Amino acid sequence: PSYEEAGAEDAEAAEKFKRKPLMKQADIAAGKFNLMLSYCWAQQDLVKRIRAHLGSVGFVVWFDIEQMKGSVTDAMAQAVENSEAIVYCMSQKYKESANCHSEANYAHQKKKAMIPLLVDANYTPDGWLGFLLGDNKPIEFFGKAIATDALFEAQMDRLCHVLGQFTGHSA
Repeated sequence: PSYEEAGAEDAEAAEKFKRKPLMKQADIAAGKFNLMLSYCWAQQDLVKRIRAHLGSVGFVVWFDIEQMKGSVTDAMAQAVENSEAIVYCMSQKYKESANCHSEANYAHQKKKAMIPLLVDANYTPDGWLGFLLGDNKPIEFFGKAIATDALFEAQMDRLCHVLGQFTGHSA
């Protein structure tokens, strides 16, 4: 299914999703992840909040400030290779970042499931990022969409449900 179809499921399905088991311990020990968070550091506070929620519902997340070791390029490549899906946080600064560009292009090349979040109200995807997005509609993580804790939780439920369609979170 497309991530939009996956995101269209009802709240009951999202609740069931939260109760699914974690990733297999052998996979975790082998350095595997359900997902990688690809973002520009300008959005780090928001991404930390997203990462905390994903961890709280059982996702195994590659997050640079927790896992980055050694060569940046090697670490990013391994993160892409060892993640089932890539959540990429689109903004003008993301588009302008050489590292973000490299991560997103490599994930696309490796045919990873790529789930776009729009994290900047003033940005309309264009250039290489618009090309990568294509006809997909990103999940909004800015302004009114996350203005209250309840609204943030609703967007997180949507993201988690979409991730459940593209990862082995329930394995």
